[in-house]
Amino acid sequence: VSAFALGLATVAPASTPDSLVEDGSFELGGFSGFKSFGAVITQRAEEASSGKYAVKLPPGAGIVCTIPVKPNTRYEYRVWGRALSSNPQEGIRVGVNRLKGQKPINRGITTLEYTARSVFFTTGPEDTKVDIFAFRDGGMSDGFVDDITVKEAPLAETPAAPAEAAK
Repeated sequence: VSAFALGLATVAPASTPDSLVEDGSFELGGFSGFKSFGAVITQRAEEASSGKYAVKLPPGAGIVCTIPVKPNTRYEYRVWGRALSSNPQEGIRVGVNRLKGQKPINRGITTLEYTARSVFFTTGPEDTKVDIFAFRDGGMSDGFVDDITVKEAPLAETPAAPAEAAK
């Protein structure tokens, strides 16, 4: 009988505090709110950024998750990912879609080691939900994503004006 069956196994938290993504670390062993298009959950710790589960993205595969957002609010969508090829044509695209009046926003991951990529976005006055995605571009090798979060992000601070010289 396995330790898991006896209830002795430990499982990482299903979500990160303040994140709008349920189980973005995939430690529950499933997609928990994500839709998969050819992606699979891998249970090999060496393929995960943390914990023991991650999403394996074969060429052409992807995941998408619809999350609730507040209008007129700035967010950070953060993904840890790695590609098994440093060829930019074989990278992973991570981004945000369904922002009213805006084109999809995305960034690439083409590193061989896990690297965090952030996509910052600001919702409009009518936005109440957006899609976050990660997909694998063409090519021959797989990619992996893990530890996905979406959190409210403060607006970038404007540097203070220099103090006036004393008179």
